[in-house]
This record gives sequence, C-alpha cells and structure tokens, in this order.
Amino acid sequence: MGVLRDAMRKRSLQAFIIPSSDAHMSEYICEADMQREFISGFTGSNGTAVVTTNKAALWTDGRYFLQASQQLSSDWTLMKSGLPDTPSISKWLLGELSSGSSVGFEGSKNSYGSYKKWKKELSKDKENHLELISVSPDFFDSCWPDRPSYPKNPVFVHPLKYSGQPTSEKLANARKEMEKKKAELLVVSALDEIAWLLNIRGSDISYNPVALSYVIVTPEEVFWFIAPHKLSDEVREHLKDLNITYKGYEELFTVLRDMSGRRVWVDPACSNSAIYQEIPEEFRISDHSPLSIPKAIKNEVEQQGLRDSCLRDSAAIVEYLAWLEHQLKEGAKITEFEGSMKLLEFRQKQDRFVDVSFATISGSGPNGAIIHYHATQDHCSIIDHKNLYLCDSGAQYYDGTTDVTRTVHYLEPTAHEKRCFTRVLQGHIDLASTIFPKGTEGRMLDPIARLPLWKDGLEYRHGTGHGVGSFLNVHEPPTLISSSAGNRGAYFSNPFKPGMTVTIEPGYYEDGAFGIRIENDYLITEAETPNHFEDLPFYTFENLTWVPIQPSLVNSSLLSTVQRKWLNEYNQRCKEKLAPLLSDELAIDYVTRNTLPIE
Repeated sequence: MGVLRDAMRKRSLQAFIIPSSDAHMSEYICEADMQREFISGFTGSNGTAVVTTNKAALWTDGRYFLQASQQLSSDWTLMKSGLPDTPSISKWLLGELSSGSSVGFEGSKNSYGSYKKWKKELSKDKENHLELISVSPDFFDSCWPDRPSYPKNPVFVHPLKYSGQPTSEKLANARKEMEKKKAELLVVSALDEIAWLLNIRGSDISYNPVALSYVIVTPEEVFWFIAPHKLSDEVREHLKDLNITYKGYEELFTVLRDMSGRRVWVDPACSNSAIYQEIPEEFRISDHSPLSIPKAIKNEVEQQGLRDSCLRDSAAIVEYLAWLEHQLKEGAKITEFEGSMKLLEFRQKQDRFVDVSFATISGSGPNGAIIHYHATQDHCSIIDHKNLYLCDSGAQYYDGTTDVTRTVHYLEPTAHEKRCFTRVLQGHIDLASTIFPKGTEGRMLDPIARLPLWKDGLEYRHGTGHGVGSFLNVHEPPTLISSSAGNRGAYFSNPFKPGMTVTIEPGYYEDGAFGIRIENDYLITEAETPNHFEDLPFYTFENLTWVPIQPSLVNSSLLSTVQRKWLNEYNQRCKEKLAPLLSDELAIDYVTRNTLPIE
C-alpha cells in the first residue's frame, strides 16, 4: 500500500481505483491480472478497491460480505454493495477528497461503462468535482515487483463433434448482423466469445478454457491478435480457409489506428476503456456483441453434449457423497480440502473430463454460510457429520460444462435446519416447474424461487441462476436469473430462448451456523401446453442434473402435493438414470436410500 501511495504521489493522484477484471472484462482472470487481490488480500471474484492517500475501501456484493470481512485487514473498510446505506464509489470519493483532486484508473482494466459512469458522477457538480485520470498499464508494476508473467499456454481445436457448428457459419451470421448495423469492423474482446467463434479452446485462465486474445471481424477478413507461439499447425490448419491474419496480442491498437475512419462495432460491457476511447465517437457503434446470444443458445450437438456430461458428472458427485458418508460413519477425519480433492478424483475417472469449472466450495457447518467459500490445504475445517455440509462444484468436459450444489446431513438435522432446507427446496421446485411465455426475462422469474423463503422471513444475497457454457465459462453471459439483471456488465436483460442453459440455485445462509443451496443445471425448452394463445410459444426448464435430493432433510408437511410429486419423481429419475453408470456398492446404496419416496 505504501509503494502504491508513493506512485500516486509521483503522478499527483489523490486516489486510485483497482478493479477485479482484466483487459477483457473477464470474471475469472489469470494471476498476472490479480491486482485487487494483491493489494487487498481479498480473494473473491467480484470487488473494486479504492485507495486514497490515507484510506482504503473495498466494494463487493452480497456473495462475499462474510468472506471479505474475514480477509480484509484493519486498514480496509468493507463497502457492502447493494445495501441502502452503502455509498457508491463516486459518492464516497466526493466525500473524501477535496474538489479538483485527481482519481487514477487503468483504462485497460476498466470497462468503458464504468469510466463513463464515474466521469459523469465525479464531474457533474462544478463546486465539488474530481478529475478522472487514465494511467498506463505499467503504473501498478512498481507495487508488485514479483508479479507473475502472463501464461504462454497453447490453444487447441474444439472439433465439430462437440461444437456442432463450423466457424464459417458463425462468421457469416456475425457479418449479417454487422451489415444490419452498417458496421465495417467488429471488435471482439470477450474471451469466451472468441473461443466460441473460432471453435478453439485454451487454458490461460484457471477453470475457463479460453486464450488471451482479441479478434477483429471485417466483411472479408478476420484478424486474430494472439501470441504466435500459442498457435499449433493443427490450429492453423483448422482455420486455413477463413482468411485469418494473425497478429501479436499487443498489435490491436496499431491495427485500429490503421483502420481509422471505419464504423466499428464495440461492446461497452466487454471492451475496456482504452479500446473504446481509441475509436472516435462518430465511428463507434456501441451495442451488445452479436456473438453473445448465439453463443448462449446451444445447438443440438451442444445440447446433447450437456445432457451427457451432466449425467456423467452427477455420477461422480454421487460416488463422492456416498464415499464421504461412509468415511464419516467409520470415524474418519476428512477435511473440507480433502473432500474437494476426493471429488476431483471421482470426476477424473469420467470420460472426456478436462478440469474443474471453478474452485470447489466444500463447506461444513459455518463455512457453508460463506457463499463462495474456498477451502485450502492450510485453511480448512474438518467435515463434521453433526453439521450441514454444502458442496458446490462443477467440471469442464469436452462436451459440456457443469455446476451443481448439494447440501447434505449425515446424522439428524435440527427442525430449524429442515425447515430452512425445505423452503429452499420449494423455491427450486417452483421455479424449475414454471412455464413461461416467450419474451420472459430472468429478472421476472427470480421472485418465484424466493417466495417460499419470504414466507418464513428468509432471503439470500445472490442471483437465482446464471448461464452455463458448452465447454466454456461456467458463468456465461448474458443469461441470468436475478432481480438485478437489468444491466450487470456482460449480463443484460434479454428474453429467455430455447437452447439457453441456466442454473437454478436458491439458498439460505446463517452466519456462523450453516449454509444451504440446491443447484441444478437446466436447458430451456419449448413447453407443451393445452392452449396456444395467439400462437404464443411457451417455454420451461429441462433438468440436466441427476443427483438425488436428500429426503431426510425435508419437512414433508411444508410441501404441497405438486411439490411432493416433483421431488419423488425427480429422485426416482435420478435412480433410473444413474443405474447404468454406477458399479460401486456404496454409491448404489446411497442412491437407493436417498430416492425413497416421501409420503
């Protein structure tokens, strides 16, 4: 912090903003871009740090309130975003700094949307205004002398048997959208969009099979800005007929300047401020990327891949939960970290497994209340069979991506725990059973999952669901089920469409006691209805996850007849679908006991 403040003084900056993102506005980033984590010690995926000459504050959302309060030192003030009394970054800065002070930010690490918002808010009052100053990417280097280098991992081809659509078709569709907008260039910054468009995958960022690069699409050409050593002969052969020009990663701005005077389509949510400001406003087309929704709508090959990968993944999870139950009953002391490693072992035995899709959340008792808890070998607890155990995990397979949460108890849960669990279960069932008309957005569906909890005065501080990629990011924009889905970065209000994949994951968390979450992956499909009002299509959710929901945690007296029927049928289908995949007696017995019908 002292070195950063020295650098600020040399640049005459009274404050400096440090976001969580990289140059591509990614949610997950490589180690070289973890500036906010380095300066604050907070490891959550979402948060913005602001350092002044004498104070430091960090803003994060409700998923991380408890984690941030534990990780931040006394030098930091935690700002709980979304709460009524929490000031915005701009309001706080205006209250802390004298008028005319300078606030630094790195243009390549902040979105243009953030820059535009801060600039407007900090300059609107002439009597009390602050100046926003962009600094070069090397400004932070003096504070972080042993900063990790950027990854040099090779990219690889994602073949048609998994992708289901050739790059040539994806480019043709993108160019049709460009023509409608009269765009002469399309700048693609989002790493998952690049991977999807070119049918390639990488490993530059943990858990996400993407490669650090940019793409520019013109009506005739494609420019791919990527370190040349990452390209194998196989990748070049895969793309040989697409008129692709390869450029170094750092050459993007040079090419943009060489092509000045053309109309450029750029996505304000996924493009950093430096790119955005390189394009003169009169030539700038600012809109959501034409690749975002086509990527989210899975084709038939991708849909089947997700069905298959989710089923295999469900088998691995069941084998782990059965193993864990047996170990705890035998008196073994299993840590949360050891549990997550054992789950990884079961997943690694599955066909087409590549990696986990995020750091496993393995939380026993009070650690389950930390929404994005991450147990490490040095910092973890023993899994206590007397407490609720929450396991949120996912995997990357060549044919799909998964994200599943189960909460279990291996002895006798309390009446309060059962009631809370049942309210969460009711919310999950009610939303998963919903039939909704074309044009429905995720924010409209979010309250359905919360209503049963509200009846008991319960709530959770995270969204109800997010999009899931096809061997891509586990959190896939723009699909989102959340009351705040109006405009959250790359997530934006858009109607659900058949082929989109989404999680449903309501929860409840009591600090210092326990956490509960029930999460499945779903595919949005057309619903069969007895009527067809004005030929309006109706949609519903097709379940992809087949891990039994533990009956012993359910207070059956709270369930409606419809909810009880859903649960019994779901657990029975889990038993039927898992049977061909399970040979381990512990797992078979676990499934048999946990799929008995509830009366």
